[in-house]
Amino acid sequence: MRFVLVGIIFGALIVSCNKPNITLHSKEYLLTRTFWEMESFVDHNSNTSLETSDAIVKFKDDGTLILFPGDTLLPQNSTWELMEKNKYLRMGNNTFKVKIISKSLLGLQYGKVDIFYIPMVD
Repeated sequence: MRFVLVGIIFGALIVSCNKPNITLHSKEYLLTRTFWEMESFVDHNSNTSLETSDAIVKFKDDGTLILFPGDTLLPQNSTWELMEKNKYLRMGNNTFKVKIISKSLLGLQYGKVDIFYIPMVD
């Protein structure tokens, strides 16, 4: 009886791991579920950490994004795409290395600069 139960659990684990793009969907959901506010960025060239203007990004399900720059009220439209199994995020013409995508933090790297976003609270 114990071997049957272990076999069923092991089989379910193998089947669930073989589902294609399960990670891609969850990362897309995390990006598109909320507005992201730029919190800070770290410039490793000058070893500085700076707070940023209140730039806000909204990733949409259809691959478009809306950027609300902190210095103006005019939104800018562009596109976004997760690439190479979520290792990179293309926003417009710029490609960022993904450091972390979670429900509480979005961390991107562009060259020697790390950029951090936090979800906006209602």
